[in-house]
Amino acid sequence: MIVFDYDGTLTEFPDQLLPLVEAFKKAGHRVILATMRHDNSAERLPFEIEALFEHGIVYTGRKAKYPVVLEKYGKADLWIEDQPHFLFNDAR
Repeated sequence: MIVFDYDGTLTEFPDQLLPLVEAFKKAGHRVILATMRHDNSAERLPFEIEALFEHGIVYTGRKAKYPVVLEKYGKADLWIEDQPHFLFNDAR
């Protein structure tokens, strides 16, 4: 399983990373997106992004990403993340 971050990662490099997401999916990898946003209408991701990750989006609600993803999907093989400290630390 490959996990992508949204804010600061996909938002900063969409031309490079979105084709990579598609390539991983086409190669048969499970690709999910993990964001510290809340799962409410004000913080939801754009429709195009939600559609791209139709089989896996994790909204952690400002909680550390790693335990939430681990509980929901299991262990990730690769994380693509601009702020790796948020894998194990809640946001303030």
